[in-house]
Amino acid sequence: MQRTLLFGFALLLPHFAAAPALAAGDMLQPNEVQTTGISANPANESGFFLGAGLGFGQARSTDKDTTPGLAMLGKIEPGFQVGRGSWSRLEFSGEFLFGNISFRTKETNAGKVEMPIGFGLLVKAGYGYSLGEKAIAMVKLGVGPMLAKYKAKPLGQTAESDGAVSGLAAMVGWTMVLPMTDVLDGVLGIDWHHYQFNVDDVKINGAKADYDRNVAVNVPQANLGLRVRF
Repeated sequence: MQRTLLFGFALLLPHFAAAPALAAGDMLQPNEVQTTGISANPANESGFFLGAGLGFGQARSTDKDTTPGLAMLGKIEPGFQVGRGSWSRLEFSGEFLFGNISFRTKETNAGKVEMPIGFGLLVKAGYGYSLGEKAIAMVKLGVGPMLAKYKAKPLGQTAESDGAVSGLAAMVGWTMVLPMTDVLDGVLGIDWHHYQFNVDDVKINGAKADYDRNVAVNVPQANLGLRVRF
């Protein structure tokens, strides 16, 4: 047995002798592996962004016996995203809104109501988590002031606010951010908005009158848009 082992070792010895020896400099040391500046998801890195989009859905008054109407809102949203690795991030933004909402109540209440929104500002904060393939889902909350006009048709008459009426808006939403290029993202999502307006003086058939009505509206909507990262 010993002679057999010695014979086998003698046959393998030339192969070990022929193998090239690795010098210490031929292998990367742990401190030589470049990891700084490399991100698994560059689109998730911290930086400013500017978005624009369109939301559309239904507007429904909180009064009884109402019929929902159409809501269409445009938005411009500058903000800042804070990367927290490849799997999550925070976002802070301001959403500027404009558009129109409409709904119908009983004729003895206000009839058909239209509210063109000239200006709205939602201060928003959100948390994002990875969906894979560099896509991020954002859960967002927002609150802010609104300015709109009020137009109603109670009992066949025309009631219109004397100038803009002020209000307050709140929102909660879920948004999916899809990187399209190195700097451009697609945005798809669903939101729920709640608006509260206090309508004081109106003009009814051209004559000024004290209306004193609180208008509360819920708007579930879908939204889509694009945004650029800087």
